[in-house]
Amino acid sequence: MISNDCKSMSIDCKFVSNDRVKVDSVSVEVIPHENASISLSSLLSSIIIYYQRSDISEDMLQQLKFFAQFARMHINVGDAVEYEEKFQNLTILIRDWFFEEYNYGYYDDYESQIPERNVKNDKLGSSENFVREVQIVHRSVLDNFENVGVYLLPCSGQALAMKDDSSNLESDFVQHFKRFVERMLDSKCIPKERIGGHSVTGKSFKEYIRRWKEVFLSADAPEA
Repeated sequence: MISNDCKSMSIDCKFVSNDRVKVDSVSVEVIPHENASISLSSLLSSIIIYYQRSDISEDMLQQLKFFAQFARMHINVGDAVEYEEKFQNLTILIRDWFFEEYNYGYYDDYESQIPERNVKNDKLGSSENFVREVQIVHRSVLDNFENVGVYLLPCSGQALAMKDDSSNLESDFVQHFKRFVERMLDSKCIPKERIGGHSVTGKSFKEYIRRWKEVFLSADAPEA
């Protein structure tokens, strides 16, 4: 029996480190086609993998908050779909993690690599220890997605870090990266695509893409 279920995964390995993206306490400046790419990824993916090096920075979380809000702004132009639901799954992939108090691997609300510490809760929580502005950003990111997870990878090696050469990667990095890929491509880890709270088929998914393309290209599309 052939299933009509639709699943979609978006992988970002560029935008977080792109020097054309500037995030500060006042404004976010991103060139238009990157706004569209990230917004469409949020709209059309049942899971988004968002890449960052070394640590989860407040600038990165501010970007995620902005991109999710920008996607919703486009949804609200016209009547492409009534979208009040959260986006589905977000996995923040951290390469070259070096804080020894956390083990490598996946963390979310239900899974942790060590019983006493959870990097997802520690980095994205809204504890009173954080200033109010930081709490708002953290809550916004968590409120925009049904599930937010963090995957920690070890250092990839000097060749990749300094020369962008992937021919001589650290064996520990290769081992953990294989586990990450296997997890992400496991059919149990990729949820069925839902838009506006409703499951979609490949046929209806194609129609959503067509209609949202018209919205993004229209004169009424919001600007950053």
